[in-house]
Amino acid sequence: MIKFQYSSKKDTIFLTNDTTKNDWLLGNKHDLKPYTHYIINSFYLSNQTLYILNAKDKIRISYDPIYTGEEEILELQDEEKRIIDEKLNHALNEDPKPQPKILYQIDLDKFEEKSNMSNFYKNITKEEFLNELVESEKWAEKYGSGFVGTNSFVMKYLGAKGYDYRHSYTIKDELVKEEKIKEFLHKPENPEFNPVEAIKIISES
Repeated sequence: MIKFQYSSKKDTIFLTNDTTKNDWLLGNKHDLKPYTHYIINSFYLSNQTLYILNAKDKIRISYDPIYTGEEEILELQDEEKRIIDEKLNHALNEDPKPQPKILYQIDLDKFEEKSNMSNFYKNITKEEFLNELVESEKWAEKYGSGFVGTNSFVMKYLGAKGYDYRHSYTIKDELVKEEKIKEFLHKPENPEFNPVEAIKIISES
């Protein structure tokens, strides 16, 4: 999505049905709000805005007129008829086979040269991993829920910065063995939230 935002210079609306794991949206099932760091990071990387919405929410639209007076209703009916006539005339006079508008085009020649997706990503070092985790912990304490989810950190935070997912998980496992970071299961106080696998820096005593 960030690549599309950057190349097309367009904002993006992301609709997700994944609302149970709290990966994209945080809160109870009646009041879900997006994690702000996704919005901040996507804007930082693409200079475009990412809107994250619950796809299960229904957009309620009313077609009842705002004005209930008889004169206002007549005016609305006249305006409605005028708009319909304009659209009908336009439809009759336009090209019966309109050309589609191309928003984004992939150069297949260049794409085939880089068919191995690992070429698009870089490998993170242990030092970089720890530095990024420290910054994420600071953000989580100040703006988030006080913890850093493992999958969100590796797949979404580091992935958005161009780091290879598999290599990042390998580095994470090595740092766990070296006792520089700790894995734990974060259990939210609200029973409506599911437990989340998380990681944190082990402070040197």
